[in-house]
Amino acid sequence: MDRKTSGRLLLRLAAKEFQADRPDYEKAFEFNQAAAKLGEPCARYNMGYLYENGLGIEKDLKKAMYWYEMAGLDGMKGAELKLEELKSRLEDESPE
Repeated sequence: MDRKTSGRLLLRLAAKEFQADRPDYEKAFEFNQAAAKLGEPCARYNMGYLYENGLGIEKDLKKAMYWYEMAGLDGMKGAELKLEELKSRLEDESPE
């Protein structure tokens, strides 16, 4: 099985965890992370979302920005907008 196929399969497993009656965000995170490392653009976007919202992992806006940036480089629509939103939030939160 090639990387692209493996990434999509992992992404589908992550989606199943998200859509369950009782979502398991930790499992979803693990599947998304594996898919993201294989270069799956949607999984990279999802990683940004998971880090941004602290789902299945501790909230970390800098890591969220990294993953949104990677998704944007892969052509994921909306990723660049999310990246800019987070940059603005971090600037607003930083002490002057």
